[in-house]
Amino acid sequence: MSKYLIDTSIIIDYLRDHKPTVNLVDELLVKNNQFYISVLTQAELYSGKSSRKYAFKHALSGLMVAFKKIPLDESTAVKAGHLKRDYNVTLFDAIIAATAIGNRLILFTRDKDFVKIEGLKKLKVI
Repeated sequence: MSKYLIDTSIIIDYLRDHKPTVNLVDELLVKNNQFYISVLTQAELYSGKSSRKYAFKHALSGLMVAFKKIPLDESTAVKAGHLKRDYNVTLFDAIIAATAIGNRLILFTRDKDFVKIEGLKKLKVI
């Protein structure tokens, strides 16, 4: 069993029925892996225009139940600041990476910006 931090790109692709993402998520679910999200990912998902649509909002709310939420704490904030400075990534991406690193989680993402961050375990979907 592995523990994964799910990035926004994966959740959006899953909800949009992107087959490679859906297949891999389903495969990981069968193996009883644990899925986590940052509360920032949750905010990012609800900030999108699609979240105004009932079907998307309903599907997203149902999906949120499956994740353990990780709040932003001081040590993650400091680590994120260093990652942003050192790797020139967005603050959101730095926080997601710092959350994965600090909690020893595999980051499940399609975002190529994470590739350059050392010490980050990544699972990518094509």
